[in-house]
Amino acid sequence: MFVWLWGAALLLGQFLWQWARHGRYMAQCPSIPREMMEKVENWLPGFRGQVRLAAGSGTPYVIGFFRPVIFFLSDADYKEGDLRLILLHEWQHFRNRDQWSKLLLHRVLETRSPGSFSLWKGRSIIMRLLAL
Repeated sequence: MFVWLWGAALLLGQFLWQWARHGRYMAQCPSIPREMMEKVENWLPGFRGQVRLAAGSGTPYVIGFFRPVIFFLSDADYKEGDLRLILLHEWQHFRNRDQWSKLLLHRVLETRSPGSFSLWKGRSIIMRLLAL
């Protein structure tokens, strides 16, 4: 029992450390211009999150368990129609609570239990089921 508690505390500490590290990174990313934010508010009525520009390569993504923060790449050249579709896609991830499902799935898989390998193989099916 003690070993399990120690492992759970270690995993929780790792999660909190990553969360704090990403919070520091997020503070360095600039917010989008005001006129772009007005478009976001028109496309997503009731949106109470932030939209920021992240440097580097990758894809747009959303973070946040209670208030979403959507990141777009600062060096990408988005057309307005594409921007709207990407925004709606990321918003849907937040509305489906995918971040909660993913957190739960990762924590279950990190326990290294005997059934975790089969769960890992079926993770895409599990994510779809949890999104229903």
